[in-house]
Amino acid sequence: MTEQPHFCKCGCGKRLFKAYNSTIWPEYYLGHNPNKKVPEKRSVVAKKVAKATKQKPKNTKFDFYSTRAWINCSHFVLTYYANDEGMVQCSTSGKWMHVTDKNCHCGHYIKVRDMSKTNYSVALEFTNLAPQSYQENIHRGGNQIEMRKWLVKQHGEKVIEDLELKQHNICKPDLIYLMYWADFYEQQLEILLKKRGIKDFWKSK
Repeated sequence: MTEQPHFCKCGCGKRLFKAYNSTIWPEYYLGHNPNKKVPEKRSVVAKKVAKATKQKPKNTKFDFYSTRAWINCSHFVLTYYANDEGMVQCSTSGKWMHVTDKNCHCGHYIKVRDMSKTNYSVALEFTNLAPQSYQENIHRGGNQIEMRKWLVKQHGEKVIEDLELKQHNICKPDLIYLMYWADFYEQQLEILLKKRGIKDFWKSK
């Protein structure tokens, strides 16, 4: 059953997200002043959607990897598995890399594009993602057999089997989908950084 959305109590319209694997909902958006009153009740999402619908569509090919949703997601995943200095180990080769290194990728077990098929229903699922080197992700096609073994160790066989079933769901990466995941992973990263007391490696470059 899908949970109802929760919004910041200060009235700003920001949607709230729980920390990964947590059951507790926060009352306010991270960093917001609980005493601040915002008279405008229209949600930020509604404003963005309204603005976007007024723009003329561009005849450009959709690039999933340039979206804010993917950038925020990949930063969260790499930071989650990295040590406090930003060093992370490739899930399939064991190579150590810094998360900001151009050869450090956030790889998919179930690929976003598989021949003519797309798997957007699991493209931003945490359990489908792992740190990988450029060599493993690009030249070895993600080394899926080894990545699956690694993901099973992290999350369990049942979780990965559920992921493999979910990939067959039809999903269109529209504006709402991308905005939801962009905001979700942005806040998850902020929560993670605060919890571990570390810096945002990409902002401190």
